[in-house]
Amino acid sequence: MREKAEKPAKRKLTRAERKQIEAVIRQAKGDGKAHTVQDSIPFQNMFPDGLCRLEGGAFSKTIAFEDVN
Repeated sequence: MREKAEKPAKRKLTRAERKQIEAVIRQAKGDGKAHTVQDSIPFQNMFPDGLCRLEGGAFSKTIAFEDVN
């Protein structure tokens, strides 16, 4: 007859293991803040001529200033 395969025993995580897992998850999620200007501007594509493709098929024109002083 067939023998039943033994299931691996489930064990509870220790407090240290739980904290370590939570820290890794928290680090992977990030803090949700934009860390650069590029991250804070919601555009999909930036073309070499200065056009930005935005969400919803809209476009925006950008201007580059060489010297602001």
